[in-house]
This record gives sequence, C-alpha cells and structure tokens, in this order.
Amino acid sequence: MRELKRAIHFDFHSMPDYPDLFDHFCGEEFAKILSDANVTYINFFARCNVGFSYYPTKVGIPHPFLKNRDILGEVIQECHKKDIGVTAYLNAGICHEIANQHRDWTVVRKDGSIIDSPPKGAVYRRMCFHTGYGEHLKREIQEILTRYPDVDGIFVDCFNLPQPCYGPECMALMQKEGVDIFDDNAVSQFHKRKGMEYALELRALVPKDKYFFINGLSGILDNDSDMKKRIKYHSHAEIEALPTGGWAYDSFPARCAYDRNIFEKRLYMTGRFHRSWGDFGGIRTKPALEYDAYTALANSAQISIGDHLHPRGVPEKALMGMVKDIFSDIKKVEKWTDGTENIAEIGVFNALPYDNGNGDSYRQRSAIFEAVARMLGELKYQFDIVDDSLDLDAYKVLILPDVMTLGNVAKAKISDYIKKGGKIISTGQSGLKPDLSGFALPEWDFTYNGAEKHSLPYFRALKPIEKDLPCMPISIYKTGISLSPKEGNEVLAHIYKPYCNKHWDGQHCYDTYLPYDSITDEAAVLRSGNIIQINFPLFEAYQQAAYPVYKTLLRNCMELLYTDKLIETNAPSFARTYLTKKDHYRIFHILSYCPEKRGNMAIIEESIQLYYIRVKIKGRINRIYSIPDMKPIAFTAFGDSTEFIIPEVDGHAMFVLE
Repeated sequence: MRELKRAIHFDFHSMPDYPDLFDHFCGEEFAKILSDANVTYINFFARCNVGFSYYPTKVGIPHPFLKNRDILGEVIQECHKKDIGVTAYLNAGICHEIANQHRDWTVVRKDGSIIDSPPKGAVYRRMCFHTGYGEHLKREIQEILTRYPDVDGIFVDCFNLPQPCYGPECMALMQKEGVDIFDDNAVSQFHKRKGMEYALELRALVPKDKYFFINGLSGILDNDSDMKKRIKYHSHAEIEALPTGGWAYDSFPARCAYDRNIFEKRLYMTGRFHRSWGDFGGIRTKPALEYDAYTALANSAQISIGDHLHPRGVPEKALMGMVKDIFSDIKKVEKWTDGTENIAEIGVFNALPYDNGNGDSYRQRSAIFEAVARMLGELKYQFDIVDDSLDLDAYKVLILPDVMTLGNVAKAKISDYIKKGGKIISTGQSGLKPDLSGFALPEWDFTYNGAEKHSLPYFRALKPIEKDLPCMPISIYKTGISLSPKEGNEVLAHIYKPYCNKHWDGQHCYDTYLPYDSITDEAAVLRSGNIIQINFPLFEAYQQAAYPVYKTLLRNCMELLYTDKLIETNAPSFARTYLTKKDHYRIFHILSYCPEKRGNMAIIEESIQLYYIRVKIKGRINRIYSIPDMKPIAFTAFGDSTEFIIPEVDGHAMFVLE
C-alpha cells in the first residue's frame, strides 16, 4: 500500500450545465503538478454528490459534458507513474441525479414527505441505503474496483446524512423487527443499527490491501461509548476538521487524541478554503496551512489538504505553490516524524454514549473535548482521550470532564484505576450515576445535594489551590451540582451565595449579575484521597466564557495530585507543545501561531516569533538537536530532568531528544 501522507483531498461536485467541463484537464500534466508539489497521495472523485460519475460508468450517470473521457482512469494511470496513490471518492448520502430517476430511493420523513434539502439549503436529495439505492452504491464500488484494479482505495462520504426513514422498505423492516414506529428513539436506534450493518457490507467489498474510509460513520454509531469498534469499518482515520469550515482549531487535537490510540494511520483533513468546502475564491494563508500541517505531525498524524477542483480541471496555482513549500519542508523531517507515537501523561475519560438519537450527545461531547484540548494545550499538559475500552494504567491523572456519569462498565474501569493508585479530577456531574441520584463509587466520598441551587454562585479558593487566583469570590458562569463536605474531606474552595437568585419580585427583576453575599456550607472544590471534585462544569464554562482563572484552578488542582509534569516551559499560552517518541529518541514540537477571531471567523494570518524559550523535560537526555538542520542545542541536566533554551521559534520548530 502506498503511504498516506502529504495528501490532497479533491472535491468535485459539478452541476449539469458546465459545458467546458475538463476542457483544460490533462492527466499527465495534472500528475506532474502534484508531483512537483511533493504530493504523494490524493482522494479523487469517481462520483459526486450531484450524482454524476467521472468515468465511463455502466451503473451510474456520467456527467453530460464528460465527452466520453475517463477522468478517473487518467488520474490513476498518470499519478501511479509518479508514485502518487489514488483513492476513489463516492458520495454515499447524497446522489441527486440518481434520486431524480428513483424518488423511491430517497429518505422519507415521518409525515411522508421526501427529505431533499441539507441544512445549507441547496437541493441535494438524501438517499436511503435500505432501498434499491443500497445495492446501487455497492455496484458502483464493485465497478470501480473491477475497472481499476490498481486503485489504492475507496472513500465513501456523507454517510451520516441519511435521516430516520419512513419509506415503505424501512417501514417493512421495522415492522418485521418489532420496532415501534411511533417511538422516535426506537426508530433512530433501528436506523443506526442498520446503518452499521450496511457499512460492514461496504467494507467487505474492498480488499484488505486497499484503503477504505467511511466519512460520517461516527454520527450513526450505536449507543455505546466504545469508539474502538470503528476499526472494523475503516482501514485508517481521516479526521475532517477544516478550522474555517465549521470546526474549531481545537477540534483536530481533541479527536486525534482519541484516534491515535485506535488507528495505526491517521490523516488530518483540513482544507484551503477561507469559509467552507467549495469556496472556490477562498484560500487560507500559508501560515494557517502550516499550522495545520505541523499540528498533524505533532499529533503523530499526516496531513491532507482539501481542495475543490475547478470544473475546467486545473488545480489552483496559488494553492499548489503553498502546498509545494509546506510539503517540501515536511518531506525533510519525515525520517524522524514518520511512525511516531505521542507521549501522554493525562488521560481524559469519555463515558458519553456517542449519540443519544438526536445528535445532542455528539455536539456536547465535541464542545467539551475541544475545551479540554484548549485548556490542557494552554497549560502544556500532554494528554490522550480514552474510554472504557482502553488501558488507563499509564496515565498519572485521569480527568472526567463535566458530564461523564458512570454506568456499570465505566464504573468498573474507574474503580480498578483508583485501586491501583490512580488519581482523578472530576468536574460538574462527572462521577455521578447516570440517573444523577448520587455518586457511582464510594471513593467519591462527598455529600451530594443535587443540582446547584444558586443561580449565580461564586467560589473562593483556599490555600492549597489559591496560587495565582484572585483573592476574591470568583464567578461560576455555568452551574453544576451542590456539594457539602463529609468528615475527612479537604475543602479546597468554598461556595459563596449571591444576595438572591434571579427572579421577579413584582417590582424589580433580579437578573444578570448579582453580587456575592456570604460563605455557605457548600464546597466548590473537594478532595477525598486521590479524587478532587469541582462542582461546576469547568470545561464547558471555559469554552463559553474563556475565563483564565478556570484554567488556573485546573492547574492548581493538578499540581496537588501530580508534580512530575512532562514539559515545563515559559512559552506563552497560545503556543502548543507536544512530545512524541520513536525508536530511541523523542521529539519536542513547539508551534507558535494564534488563531484570532475577526468578526465571526477565527483565522491565522501570520506565524508568531518567540525568543529564548526555556524548556524543561522529564528524563535524562544525552543529545539534543533541531531538525532538519541537525543543529546541536546546549542543555543542562537537573536530577531526572533536562533543561534547554530555544533561541528562536518562527511559527514551528522540532527538536530530537536522544
């Protein structure tokens, strides 16, 4: 199998009235442009979401202006001459032209109407896999594999788009399996289960020596926290996270922190677009794409830059020029960075079901873990995101963020971790039983009083965690639970109540911000043994309010439990540091970029220069040098740690520690 790295993902969704389609396309020249830009792999369209195929198909519908050309075949042939891998792309969830011929293959709403508009408003009809379309899609994949036996893989897109369907085929299936069609949750779970079964049928079509990825599969996984099962469906992970296209800059680090424990090969699929996919006139800055590329390497992944090929068939020179420069620089360090693994000291525990039927769990999970990635990234902690299917023993501290209630499986896993001496920081409702009736394990030896009863409570830290916190009651912007100490607990922060709760008293509206009144017998932060409980959803509150004191609170609690931090540095909070390992050495990565919100868009316009950055890393080191120039870096050993100074960082830098 060709290596998945330095990749371009080409979208190509063309309307039927483009008469100059591929007029300027030449397969040989196309492959040369990619090769000159140091591209080694591409995802290339076989059939788009409009429903047109770009090869001489006997199953699908060729684009009316294709003029009998085999674009996919030309690309595979010419790219392989340059040793560039090619995966064939098909849009599974949307196939508009096929839907025009087979309205009976589309998803039907509960009221009998056809679902024909994605959220953006363009009419691309959604397809139901349990109609004749399911076999049609299989035949398309089989046709591609038969016609192009040397194609390197299959990429199936938009698998998450089909909604619960009430068409006659689905209704018959539900009735056969005894599904109550009036129970929305039961219908949703039925379609998730059937979707997973169909995904396995697609997987079985593709030989194991080819790549296979179903984009959007995560959105239909069943009600289970075990995301490790995804390895049954994919040969690798392609993490779509275009920062300007609806994802946050913290999205990829959060998702990769989980996926790197599951998949041997991982791609960060970002994009060149200023706004979102298909923004033909939008192009991000070179520093922005550099940041994505080096974030991928720092997370032991590879980079894939998304583009949308113009209908005439020529890649944009402006993009390929930037790609050439970035991929050239990456090529110089690959002998060190290929095959690395991240070193993590903190485990962030996920106990949420992946979806609860309406997507709320998925959205909440994403927001929480992005907040975790941001906060721990700013604090320079190295972390993984884990669940009850993964080993927890290696992590010095386990964080249960905000809403991680513990069912039976998770409870057993956490209990075992605690018995082995594990240390836990739990926030908000985390640690409670799923029904919120009390804590799930006896080690959470606190008095739980239900939901927080103050509409705007305050906390004030006590001496063990007061370092760098303001000497005043501090606002809790998102309330959580009410805690009271038991005998033997250590109170680390008190709750202060406001003068009153928000209300209307007939004359005045007591709303917005109410001043603090007096200390209560409740606690904001409690410790029992190796467990620290923070009573409010710290990470969601940080995501919403960006209050730096919340980050300081986490750091202070962490330092109570764990003093052997892997990396200590004076780098500013916006800089990101990562530690990876391979063979007999480690690599220290530092990235100095700062996404800035301008209007409604967070962008990176330039890199930021840093000077004389002090770094202290756990472990004895014999040699340090920068890569790729292999320039030696002076260092000093302090006990079981090593300290060195980085004279200058211009956006990003990497150092080998032997």
